[in-house]
Amino acid sequence: MDSALFNIFIGTLICILCPVIFRYLLSSALNSQPLHQFYRKAWGNAWPVRSGTLTKDEIGLAPDDEELFGVEIGPGVQGYLCLEHIKLVAKALRLATNVQDILVLRKQYTTILSMLIETSQGKERIVVLTGQPGIGKTTFLLFILLHRLQRRLPTAVQVNAEQFIIFDECGVSVYDAKIQMHQDNTLCRRLSRCWALCDSNQNLASPCLTIQLEASFVIITSAPQPHRWQGLLKQMGGTVSFLRLPNVMDSIGAVIKELQLDTEQTLSLVSKWGPSVRTVLRILQDPTRASRYESDVKDAAQALARADYSQVFFQSQYGLLPTLAGSDLVFVDTDPDSQFNHECSILIPTAFLRNLVVQASMNLSAEKAFDLFCTLGLSSHSLPLSSAGWSHEKATYERLITF
Repeated sequence: MDSALFNIFIGTLICILCPVIFRYLLSSALNSQPLHQFYRKAWGNAWPVRSGTLTKDEIGLAPDDEELFGVEIGPGVQGYLCLEHIKLVAKALRLATNVQDILVLRKQYTTILSMLIETSQGKERIVVLTGQPGIGKTTFLLFILLHRLQRRLPTAVQVNAEQFIIFDECGVSVYDAKIQMHQDNTLCRRLSRCWALCDSNQNLASPCLTIQLEASFVIITSAPQPHRWQGLLKQMGGTVSFLRLPNVMDSIGAVIKELQLDTEQTLSLVSKWGPSVRTVLRILQDPTRASRYESDVKDAAQALARADYSQVFFQSQYGLLPTLAGSDLVFVDTDPDSQFNHECSILIPTAFLRNLVVQASMNLSAEKAFDLFCTLGLSSHSLPLSSAGWSHEKATYERLITF
């Protein structure tokens, strides 16, 4: 054979075989032992669960000058259920988000799941679940996965841009996220029966095209950053639902107790930093983090003092939303009477955080301070502050009524 023709033949053969070999190696590497162990443990089986009880006496007291706004504490005695071995799930999925080894089942979870099931039977194919960062959206996705696998319901999962996983009666398989649908008819048949669960994070903005087009129903958990999913919803159709802020007892105190941390600090930490499971756990596990959080919220308050509101919150079609930099100061919540809400509101949930805003407002003109207070829903009648905070706020409002 002519050497030039031979080289062309070899080059063509390499071009044909390389993608096939790459997909085979990727599938072999990712169809790993942890993934198959997880499938055998979860498919058709109840996941290990234990029960617990928490009392209000266990979560301690808030300081006298601290108060919570728009946050539920919970009943005097709170029973709860807790799924175990969650790190095994995270390892099998190669989840980038750090999760605890336990998953406390919030009462809100079953309500949202019922509404997702109802939605999946209608015209909407995509639902984005979003809300305040650090309240456990990724763990809710894991709850849905375990719920479905126990009932032998076909489910796909995507947590990064490189791959997705399918669990069904045929077993568990890993696919290249860039695979073309015409390359694998079996994949299309399997995926068309699946709910697809996608965790939007720094490694994945939105689900791959194959999931978008072929999955029966798609659930995306995401930070409240519409640029991640607005284009997808506009193109494919779908809806957004905001999750409520967590209850102190069943969503924060119970987690702290199960992790054998100091439950008596629960209410004092939530009353200062707000109902963020992530923030409270990080401070309990490493108290030096508190100074870092304090610096961040003071920076956000100073941005408000410069009237640089875009650094802290922004207007969206769903309502005001906090930026990533502002989310430790300004929280996003939704209607307390609804568990599945398409609109949201922002609030500053603690007196400590509100004091920072009041103090920062002293640098604003009376007109801008008034505008800021109205935007954030703050008033002298809704701010139980410390003595110093009251002095600052009183001076601010005296200026406001004189302009």
